[in-house]
Amino acid sequence: DRPVAYGMTLLSHLDWQQIGPMWFDVYNTNLTQRDAFGLVNARVALERETKSGTWQLAGWAMNLNDKEYNVYSAPVPPFANFSYRAAPRSYGVDLIYKF
Repeated sequence: DRPVAYGMTLLSHLDWQQIGPMWFDVYNTNLTQRDAFGLVNARVALERETKSGTWQLAGWAMNLNDKEYNVYSAPVPPFANFSYRAAPRSYGVDLIYKF
């Protein structure tokens, strides 16, 4: 947190999340593994307290490195492998008012 002009505070947050390997069947069958990987998320906000409450304007991003990975997979050897992909990079803006 850093104070900036007009009584506002700059808030910033950057995190890295390490996700370990995972097998999608109970027998840890070859080719049903998801390898370990890392995700990066960030958030930057301006915050100001007033007599009636606190407002905050923030920009954020999830999965900044746009890592493609499966959240879940249902292997049906030797015929198929049904995979469910995780969300790609996403970003947005939040406007928050606390009273």
